[in-house]
Amino acid sequence: MTPREEVNPYENTLLYRLRTLIVSSNKVFMDKFKKSAMSYKIEGIQYENDVRVMRTNMVNLLNVGHNYHVLIYDYYPGDDNSKTFAKIYKLIKCDIRLKKLPMLFIKDAGIQFSVEDLFTNFLQSSKEYAGDGTISIIDRSDSMDNILNAINELMNVHYNETTSLFTIEDKGKYLIINLPQKMDKLYIDDLKLVANRIFAENEKKLIIYNYKHYEDVSPNNLREIFKVIFNLNKQKIKCYSVFVNEETSILMEKSGVINAFRIKKSLKDVLKENNLPIEATRAASKFVSLDVEVVNPFIVATVKAYKKHLDVSMGAQGPKINNNYECGNAAFAIVINIQSAKFNGTILQIFKTDVFSNFMKLVREKHQLSDLKAFVEFTNKMLMEIFEMAKKELIRSSNYELDSATPEIIQRSENIQKAIKYATSINISLNSPIGAVDLLINPESQK
Repeated sequence: MTPREEVNPYENTLLYRLRTLIVSSNKVFMDKFKKSAMSYKIEGIQYENDVRVMRTNMVNLLNVGHNYHVLIYDYYPGDDNSKTFAKIYKLIKCDIRLKKLPMLFIKDAGIQFSVEDLFTNFLQSSKEYAGDGTISIIDRSDSMDNILNAINELMNVHYNETTSLFTIEDKGKYLIINLPQKMDKLYIDDLKLVANRIFAENEKKLIIYNYKHYEDVSPNNLREIFKVIFNLNKQKIKCYSVFVNEETSILMEKSGVINAFRIKKSLKDVLKENNLPIEATRAASKFVSLDVEVVNPFIVATVKAYKKHLDVSMGAQGPKINNNYECGNAAFAIVINIQSAKFNGTILQIFKTDVFSNFMKLVREKHQLSDLKAFVEFTNKMLMEIFEMAKKELIRSSNYELDSATPEIIQRSENIQKAIKYATSINISLNSPIGAVDLLINPESQK
């Protein structure tokens, strides 16, 4: 055996079980780094060579329950990478979920600068530097072990052995464990670690697994989740599953283990069955006063975008408050997911089948688009234009700033319903020649 086969220095470290994203345009470096990581069986590293793809993928994964713990940026002078770094930093840090994401900056040994220099020179403002210790710099080395060690050290500063891959909500008498869209070996291993910690704490808390994002069709992964639940049940810790979609429910039934998952429609049903208090929802009237400044700019921006790009005039009716909006026979939605310090939530345009068909037909005719990919790109571009128009108006009129947004197209009423995450929405009906479109503003909270 070689020394590396005998001893894996990263086994049982945070690097071995948390997730890292590395961005580099240098294929030789990436191949060498990947080979080294694989030799140590480090599986939680994702590789990207395109900044725009990286940003989109990162936010899309966050939206379906995945987390990252370290971002690595490989800096090569001569490729105008100083501007690229500034772009990455601003894109990442403007998302409220990534404010504290540690970043490792790899540079050539001949380039001399500090973290403060990085911000002063590349971001053109030393005020951008928060001094929160989330940025580290390391010189490039022929030894990939040096870089792996630096990642592990950065993780040790910001995380500990209780850090989980899952988003876990401790509600006192119960825990909510939010499952991601897809499971893999890292997630399965972490699910077992979380269960072991629950055993060790010896607290008979209720465990609720939230399947809102879960779309994994692997019987093996479902079997692994069942084993964890089975062991928790043996310890007299009751486990429930909420927001389970039809495909997953059928898979559970085929596996013969559906009863073990204790499926309930919603969190409220679980709490009611166990005589636990249901968290009160804030009154709709409070949302009106808080959200009204957001409403008009989005109405105006949406109407302008349809007129500009499709020559469609829209008339707005409302707004009105809607508690627990039901999608009914809605078939499609085009969505802006917004993250900021002041507003977290979703702006949805909801279509019935015939209205979306009219919308798609008009887009293709007006812009001579022949394939679905081009249609999606156009729609995403229009959504982001709506966001930027509304954002600009909110800053001008109210000094109310929105940070980041990601566009999305959602099909089927049950998936649209999942995207409406919060109880109270503001609903505006937009009437037009292509049919009626519901504009829904679904906020979490404002400050």
